[in-house]
Amino acid sequence: GQSDLGKGKGTRLTAHLSPRSKLEVSWSDNADSGGQAPPLLTAQGEIAIDVDAQQMRARSSWSIRCVRGTARSLDLQVDLDDEITELELDDQSMEDGFEHARGPGKLTIPLADPLRAGGSKRLVLKTRRSLAKSGARRIAFAGFPLSNAREQSGYIGITQSPNLWIGAAAPQGLHQIDPSKLPSDLRA
Repeated sequence: GQSDLGKGKGTRLTAHLSPRSKLEVSWSDNADSGGQAPPLLTAQGEIAIDVDAQQMRARSSWSIRCVRGTARSLDLQVDLDDEITELELDDQSMEDGFEHARGPGKLTIPLADPLRAGGSKRLVLKTRRSLAKSGARRIAFAGFPLSNAREQSGYIGITQSPNLWIGAAAPQGLHQIDPSKLPSDLRA
């Protein structure tokens, strides 16, 4: 059954179903609704971090999939102190175009071909963050959260130079894993 909940409140759908292991529901917006829901994305990736006395370098590689809607750009949160040194989308370098796409704390990557439901893009991002030259050096790394991502998962590998100590402070959803179980790119 379908019942209208009133102006701007949507519609309630009801159904009587027999037990099943999986239920999929899909819908589309009314053409006259005037608004469109934001795209829904998932991202699975790997981040390799290398820390020495002068800098922290990160290389992240992402497979981004569109679950619903259409994405015309990818928006990542990037720390203000991070310098973007390389950006690739679907194995194509974007050397000339990423600095103008950088805003305070974010990076917007316009997509020449919009990412539609069921489609995916491969993104590689390399960053560098200089560390303080003297005194206590503390850095925080929050990853690269992707806007409109329902799920973002993967691996983070950290290597450090001698005489440095790295500790996780209040990790959320992080689990230490045996390096032998890492993908070969991160294990190297």
